[in-house]
Amino acid sequence: MESQDGSETSETFTLVTDILDPGLLPPQQAAAAYACRWQLETCFDELETSLRGGATVVLRSKSPPMIRQEIYAMLCCYQAIRILISRAAGDAGVDPRRVSFTRARDAVRGRISDRGSFPP
Repeated sequence: MESQDGSETSETFTLVTDILDPGLLPPQQAAAAYACRWQLETCFDELETSLRGGATVVLRSKSPPMIRQEIYAMLCCYQAIRILISRAAGDAGVDPRRVSFTRARDAVRGRISDRGSFPP
């Protein structure tokens, strides 16, 4: 089997599901769904670990409207970083999935903390 980066892999994976009829979910579709799931899990991890600060860091807001606002702000920051990654990867001719979210976040943080970034 060939991976996304072109290297050969020989791992065997077992997917456990509650689908009783194997005709309802072909193996290729199950593998694709599994891969999509892990892309989503990676997004959640980036939000929780990279932006929020880790699983032990709780949201600062105390009221439901402010919690929604705080989560919305994190999602906006996440989307902005992903857009920057996508544009930079496109300009460099690189697959955006190969660009480190953490490094991009650090680059953005470094630029934001620069006094000249936002004029008064």
